Amino acid sequence: MSCFCSAGCSGAVSCTLCSKVAKALPTTIYLLRHGQVENPKRVVKERLPGFPLSEVGREEGKEIAQFLARKNISAVYYSPLLRTKQTAQIIASLVRSSLRRAQVFSKLVLRLRGGLPP
Repeated sequence: MSCFCSAGCSGAVSCTLCSKVAKALPTTIYLLRHGQVENPKRVVKERLPGFPLSEVGREEGKEIAQFLARKNISAVYYSPLLRTKQTAQIIASLVRSSLRRAQVFSKLVLRLRGGLPP
Protein backbone atom coordinates (compact mmCIF):
# COMPACT_ATOMS: atom_id res chain seq x y z
CA MET A 1 0.00 0.00 0.00
CA SER A 2 1.35 3.45 -0.84
CA CYS A 3 1.35 6.47 1.43
CA PHE A 4 -1.45 9.02 1.04
CA CYS A 5 -0.26 11.47 3.66
CA SER A 6 3.28 12.12 2.33
CA ALA A 7 4.66 11.54 5.82
CA GLY A 8 6.50 8.43 4.72
CA CYS A 9 4.29 6.03 6.67
CA SER A 10 4.19 3.60 3.74
CA GLY A 11 0.42 3.50 3.97
CA ALA A 12 0.41 1.86 7.36
CA VAL A 13 -3.02 0.86 8.65
CA SER A 14 -2.27 2.76 11.85
CA CYS A 15 -1.87 6.07 9.96
CA THR A 16 -5.10 8.00 10.57
CA LEU A 17 -4.79 10.22 7.50
CA CYS A 18 -3.98 7.34 5.13
CA SER A 19 -6.89 5.25 6.37
CA LYS A 20 -9.33 8.19 5.96
CA VAL A 21 -8.18 8.92 2.42
CA ALA A 22 -8.22 5.24 1.46
CA LYS A 23 -11.81 4.92 2.68
CA ALA A 24 -12.83 7.92 0.55
CA LEU A 25 -11.56 6.32 -2.67
CA PRO A 26 -12.90 5.58 -5.23
CA THR A 27 -15.78 7.92 -6.02
CA THR A 28 -18.31 7.17 -8.74
CA ILE A 29 -20.25 10.03 -10.30
CA TYR A 30 -23.49 9.36 -12.17
CA LEU A 31 -24.50 12.07 -14.65
CA LEU A 32 -28.17 12.05 -15.61
CA ARG A 33 -30.54 14.16 -17.60
CA HIS A 34 -33.92 15.15 -16.24
CA GLY A 35 -37.01 13.13 -17.05
CA GLN A 36 -39.45 13.95 -19.83
CA VAL A 37 -40.99 17.41 -19.51
CA GLU A 38 -44.52 18.73 -19.87
CA ASN A 39 -44.33 20.56 -23.22
CA PRO A 40 -47.65 20.38 -25.12
CA LYS A 41 -46.71 23.24 -27.50
CA ARG A 42 -43.41 21.56 -28.48
CA VAL A 43 -41.36 24.63 -27.57
CA VAL A 44 -37.61 24.26 -28.06
CA LYS A 45 -36.90 24.62 -24.36
CA GLU A 46 -33.09 24.26 -24.06
CA ARG A 47 -32.37 26.18 -20.83
CA LEU A 48 -35.76 27.89 -20.56
CA PRO A 49 -37.32 27.77 -17.09
CA GLY A 50 -40.86 26.70 -16.37
CA PHE A 51 -41.06 23.25 -17.91
CA PRO A 52 -42.06 20.76 -15.19
CA LEU A 53 -41.77 17.00 -15.47
CA SER A 54 -44.60 15.17 -17.18
CA GLU A 55 -46.12 12.05 -15.64
CA VAL A 56 -43.78 10.00 -17.84
CA GLY A 57 -40.84 12.10 -16.57
CA ARG A 58 -41.80 11.41 -12.95
CA GLU A 59 -41.95 7.68 -13.70
CA GLU A 60 -38.53 7.89 -15.37
CA GLY A 61 -37.20 9.59 -12.23
CA LYS A 62 -38.57 6.77 -10.07
CA GLU A 63 -37.02 4.12 -12.32
CA ILE A 64 -33.54 5.63 -12.15
CA ALA A 65 -33.97 6.22 -8.41
CA GLN A 66 -34.70 2.51 -7.92
CA PHE A 67 -31.48 1.68 -9.78
CA LEU A 68 -29.48 4.22 -7.76
CA ALA A 69 -31.00 3.01 -4.48
CA ARG A 70 -28.75 -0.06 -4.83
CA LYS A 71 -25.69 2.22 -4.98
CA ASN A 72 -24.00 4.22 -2.25
CA ILE A 73 -25.25 7.71 -3.15
CA SER A 74 -24.16 10.44 -0.75
CA ALA A 75 -25.56 13.49 -2.56
CA VAL A 76 -27.74 14.46 -5.52
CA TYR A 77 -26.85 17.68 -7.33
CA TYR A 78 -29.10 19.48 -9.81
CA SER A 79 -29.03 22.56 -12.01
CA PRO A 80 -31.34 25.54 -11.38
CA LEU A 81 -34.03 24.35 -13.84
CA LEU A 82 -37.34 23.18 -12.37
CA ARG A 83 -37.32 19.88 -14.27
CA THR A 84 -33.84 19.00 -13.02
CA LYS A 85 -34.82 19.84 -9.45
CA GLN A 86 -37.94 17.70 -9.70
CA THR A 87 -35.95 14.75 -11.05
CA ALA A 88 -33.33 15.20 -8.33
CA GLN A 89 -36.00 15.37 -5.61
CA ILE A 90 -37.47 12.05 -6.73
CA ILE A 91 -34.03 10.44 -6.73
CA ALA A 92 -32.88 11.96 -3.42
CA SER A 93 -36.06 10.83 -1.64
CA LEU A 94 -35.63 7.21 -2.73
CA VAL A 95 -31.87 6.97 -2.17
CA ARG A 96 -32.13 8.97 1.07
CA SER A 97 -29.36 11.41 0.29
CA SER A 98 -28.91 15.16 0.50
CA LEU A 99 -30.13 17.39 -2.31
CA ARG A 100 -27.91 20.25 -3.49
CA ARG A 101 -28.34 22.92 -6.15
CA ALA A 102 -25.28 23.44 -8.36
CA GLN A 103 -25.15 26.40 -10.73
CA VAL A 104 -22.00 24.94 -12.30
CA PHE A 105 -24.07 22.44 -14.31
CA SER A 106 -25.73 25.20 -16.34
CA LYS A 107 -22.34 26.69 -17.15
CA LEU A 108 -20.96 23.28 -18.08
CA VAL A 109 -23.78 22.65 -20.55
CA LEU A 110 -23.25 26.08 -22.11
CA ARG A 111 -19.53 25.46 -22.45
CA LEU A 112 -20.04 22.01 -23.99
CA ARG A 113 -22.40 23.47 -26.56
CA GLY A 114 -19.97 26.24 -27.43
CA GLY A 115 -21.96 29.07 -25.86
CA LEU A 116 -19.53 30.01 -23.07
CA PRO A 117 -15.81 30.78 -23.38
CA PRO A 118 -13.40 28.63 -21.31
